[in-house]
Amino acid sequence: MGVGNYLPSREMGDYEMIYVSGAERSHDQIVDNILCNLPRSFNKEVKWRAHNSHQIAENGLLSVCTADNEWSEAVFVCPNEYVLDGHPELLNLAYRHLPNVMKHIKKGLRQYELRVRCGPWTSGRIPALELESL
Repeated sequence: MGVGNYLPSREMGDYEMIYVSGAERSHDQIVDNILCNLPRSFNKEVKWRAHNSHQIAENGLLSVCTADNEWSEAVFVCPNEYVLDGHPELLNLAYRHLPNVMKHIKKGLRQYELRVRCGPWTSGRIPALELESL
């Protein structure tokens, strides 16, 4: 897809993805910060997914994933395999919880520069004031 344009797989019809950048960012530190701020319903569950992404946590509806975006780290939340492959009736419920989970993730990553994916080849900076209010 090119530098800075990570695009996840098929389950990402309607989603929010953030890019984490900053001189002192490390994958392990980003993952630790995310895991410390997720709701208690999430369990650490590391496994490889399509499109070179890695799932880092999962609950009954959603998976939290990261991927290398060359100049940043892509972080996104998507419905998990249980919902996608066997229980499509839960899809709307999963999507309803996406904004709340992303709020927890942003709270854990406030010390980094965060950008939100707006569309192909475009992203917008998340203002510091928005992050302070989390």
